[in-house]
Amino acid sequence: MHTRKPLVTGLLLIVTASLFASNLSLEQALSTSRANNGDLKVANLTLKKTLREGEENIFLPSISLNGGLTTTASIADSSISTSYSVGSVSFTLSSTDKYAKEQMTLASTIGQNTYQSTLNTVESLVTTAYWNLASQQLVVQNSQIQVEKQQRYLQEVENQYENGLATTMQVNQAKLALYDSQLALQTAQQDVKTATDSLNLLMGTEGEWVLDALPIVKEVLPLDSMLALLANTTAAKSLAFAIDEAELMLKNEKNTALSPTVSFQASTSLSGSISSSDISLKDSTKLAVSVSVPLDSYLKNSAAQIDLDSKEYAVLIAQAKYNTGISTLNAQVKASYAALQQAKANLEKLNQHQQLAEDQLQLVQASYEGGQSTFNELQDSIAEVQSANLSVLAQNLAYTLSLYNLAALLEVEPSSLIITK
Repeated sequence: MHTRKPLVTGLLLIVTASLFASNLSLEQALSTSRANNGDLKVANLTLKKTLREGEENIFLPSISLNGGLTTTASIADSSISTSYSVGSVSFTLSSTDKYAKEQMTLASTIGQNTYQSTLNTVESLVTTAYWNLASQQLVVQNSQIQVEKQQRYLQEVENQYENGLATTMQVNQAKLALYDSQLALQTAQQDVKTATDSLNLLMGTEGEWVLDALPIVKEVLPLDSMLALLANTTAAKSLAFAIDEAELMLKNEKNTALSPTVSFQASTSLSGSISSSDISLKDSTKLAVSVSVPLDSYLKNSAAQIDLDSKEYAVLIAQAKYNTGISTLNAQVKASYAALQQAKANLEKLNQHQQLAEDQLQLVQASYEGGQSTFNELQDSIAEVQSANLSVLAQNLAYTLSLYNLAALLEVEPSSLIITK
């Protein structure tokens, strides 16, 4: 019985660890990451900064308050005089600021889209880590079943050996099979720890988790319906905003390089004096209007002309990037959709293979007990079932990740891609 102590210890560790694990749904994992993820915190602060900058009112006047005070006194004629200044108000308006507010509004919109894109990326990483951990936990459960099965088999062979019905080689083979299954279990447990650490890092937490089971395979929407959703994604919007930004920069460049610049300036200041014989109050108001007609842009190869041409090229580049980007997004959705359909087809075949492997194992087990099959044939059948189980798990994970990858690309809930009957 000494040879079975490592197994008992391992099982106790599994049971003990499960007692301290907490249930965690995917939505809870996503909610926790929104609150704790470091990248999202930075993105949120950056968004607040951008939105605050977009609230600037460029048409407000400049106001200054001056508390200047000068007092002069004469002992000879018993006079005293005090001069003071109150402050000034100045206002400047130029046609060069024509698109300033529009630029700030676009910057705020781009900032919101960038934040949403970062949020989508983090949520996609969390989703992948979540289902990867769920899959690894299933591998541990499957490995644990195999260990228990090999343990029972060793006990049976040892009993047969004590009664003279089994050889020493058969006992050693059973022990070897048990240790192999224990090693597979330890490897699976380490994979769970690694996957748990990855998920905790994304969520900004620590702990052990009991996760939801992998979702059931269902029919999804046709490809055309999914491609129609692409225009509303942050990736597509980002490409479109790049065109808007380039066009706005071109408008601004034309406004300053080709159109006359009209500037208006106005200022008012107030000052006065108080003396023993008089009180005076003075104000000073200035108004200025200037018109500047730029000519540099009409000179061949001038800096102004080249800047203008550069802005026009920037618009064409942004439009070309938009077309290429949309094509890339379409290709990504098509590839993910194809992977999803292939995973579904593979899973159906692997489920059939798994059932056949289990049926074959039952037949070989009965044949072995009847003395018609060898121990190696029995172990081969057991290994085939184990391989089939792991293949089903891996393919189920591939299907789940493809489904959630599609949802992440289209920035929708996975449930919205499922056909409801």
